Amino acid sequence: MRRAMLVLGLLIAILAVSGLSLAQDTEIAHIRFVHAGAELNTASLFINDQITEVQNVPYRTVSDWYALRAGNVYNFAVGLGGGDTNYQVNKRLIAGEWITLQLNPAEGTGRPTLTATNTPALVRVAHLAQGTGAVDVFVNEALTDITALGFGSITPFIELPVGVTQFGVGETGDSPSLNVSANLRAGTENTIIAVGSPDASRVQLRVISEDYGVLDPNFARVTVMHAIPGLLPVNVVVNGGTFIQNLAFPGALGNNDGVDTFEAAAGTYDLQVVSTVDPSVEYFDVSGFPLVGNRAYFIAAYGIPGNAQLLVTNVDAADLP
Repeated sequence: MRRAMLVLGLLIAILAVSGLSLAQDTEIAHIRFVHAGAELNTASLFINDQITEVQNVPYRTVSDWYALRAGNVYNFAVGLGGGDTNYQVNKRLIAGEWITLQLNPAEGTGRPTLTATNTPALVRVAHLAQGTGAVDVFVNEALTDITALGFGSITPFIELPVGVTQFGVGETGDSPSLNVSANLRAGTENTIIAVGSPDASRVQLRVISEDYGVLDPNFARVTVMHAIPGLLPVNVVVNGGTFIQNLAFPGALGNNDGVDTFEAAAGTYDLQVVSTVDPSVEYFDVSGFPLVGNRAYFIAAYGIPGNAQLLVTNVDAADLP
């Protein structure tokens, strides 16, 4: 249901250069290319002086992941408009690494740069389970530093290795009573959310995985979650227009996840959450809500019908690894 960033398949041709063929064994690393140079034209990716099929891609392009044989030093270079390579970086790939090659804007450096950095997965936890006390959070059965997380709270993002990871929560001081597994992908922002019923009889863990990629500095991304058990589906209205329709509590409409996302230009907005069945029934009305460019907002309606609340948080994409 979430609107994805533009994703371009990174189909690098198999080249007759040592170490550059598509890896066929387990000793591989993964790379992707991100064009984040706002003042630059279209860009093309070269590896060891050989042009790839990533050619003439525009600003804000985030490629798919591609596997290369680990253990070799590669010269990665970017040329503007498919021409001569202007920006280069050398990187030895280590098995299991997920490397983001990013073309960065000049900013204070005087000229754009190409960087190669290991890319983790980012994870945060939100406690939106009505009727449940403070909880501790576990990763792969080990207690984390996230303890005594209260109802209505959300943590900052932390870095975790990519791969299948088990998350658990339990009442503070106890072992985990709820568990969920997620395959964490490099470069993604993941929110583990506890939702449930007023009597805590149907508490569940949900995983929202997003990729903020390269956000437009003039736009904000807004993710909205319906976390109120027993409340019928809702619409999200922005300045009088319906941006999200029929958003339901997780699992209330088949296997829906209760989440949807939209992007809007930076500015000040009036937001309403209304009933899908009868739009004249208004649950929330927030006037003068500011959206700042290059930020990702998470808005969750939680609690119970008749005593609902809003959790609102946002992060600057530039501050994330």
